[in-house]
Amino acid sequence: HEFDIAGIPAFAADTLTERERRSDANWHEAAMIGAAQMQAIQRWLARHPRQPKLLCCGSVLGLPALRTLEEPSLCRNADDWSGYPAAWTQLCEFIARQGIEGLVVLAGDYHLSAVAELEIRAAGAAAPARVVSVVASGWNASLPFANFRRSEHPWEQTVRLPGGCPTVDVWSTPQLLSDAQRQFTKLTFDLDGAQPVLEVASFEESGAQTRAVRLRL
Repeated sequence: HEFDIAGIPAFAADTLTERERRSDANWHEAAMIGAAQMQAIQRWLARHPRQPKLLCCGSVLGLPALRTLEEPSLCRNADDWSGYPAAWTQLCEFIARQGIEGLVVLAGDYHLSAVAELEIRAAGAAAPARVVSVVASGWNASLPFANFRRSEHPWEQTVRLPGGCPTVDVWSTPQLLSDAQRQFTKLTFDLDGAQPVLEVASFEESGAQTRAVRLRL
């Protein structure tokens, strides 16, 4: 579904209901989203190739876990994009080959707030593409047994996402904003300068800001 937020183009993607059942034999090729939805996302990206834009989905893109970096086969059980290599490599390959700029992927699910700067390198692309992935926690993530923990991710390191294919590589540099059980995240697009900038800030329950990062788009 396409919409806009204060003039920022946005696309709401369904990354849950079209998933194919995975097995040890097929998980590398299993679909996360249907062909029609993937094509709709690609058409939307092609209509907005340079300006800042938001791809909103329920599944996190590009925030790897340490366990899957150490053993990539564990991605087979992942609930995020990494568990569906055919889907994320198809999307990332399109982004790089079409020279898409200004893309922000906004997701939740992890019960923490974080950002990851992604560099996509694809065969046939004129240059690597840059994407910012934002993970925004829910208002209330007070079930610790269900929460991702800060010790499970390679913060402040640049790592190659597991499960890539011979024609596309994605490198991720993640930063943790907050893992408080009650918090919220605010995104601010600064479009006044020559280079668009995204500010991502996390706030405590009281409204006090805990951390903010500014990232070029």
